Amino acid sequence: MSKLQENPAREVPMRVAICVVALTVIIFGVSLFVEFSMIYTIAFLWLATMVNLICFRLIVKGTENFLAKQAAGIKASMTPNLILRYVLYIALFLLIFYLDRNIYELAAAIVGVSMTSIVIKLDGFLAK
Repeated sequence: MSKLQENPAREVPMRVAICVVALTVIIFGVSLFVEFSMIYTIAFLWLATMVNLICFRLIVKGTENFLAKQAAGIKASMTPNLILRYVLYIALFLLIFYLDRNIYELAAAIVGVSMTSIVIKLDGFLAK
């Protein structure tokens, strides 16, 4: 069993940080050859990653609370956490569209928002 499966709440943020630093270096390298706004692209990548990690933490804490309430026999729901998660995602993409940024920033934000999923899937891929 990998460390990610043993303690995901601790391992996922560390692996996400490593992946984002690697992507930042890649974006910097590509920006030397392609003309686009590197600063905004990196900023939106990091912003989207932070939103993703906040949503991941909401899911972890919400699940712990849900299971604790359910074990105690109290009616519990994950709906508020899920609604807050989607509100954060919508606010991020509305910010990008409001600032009228180009496709590079949008692509960086999509990768940043998907970073937790990417890290979890890479763990299963690399474990084989």
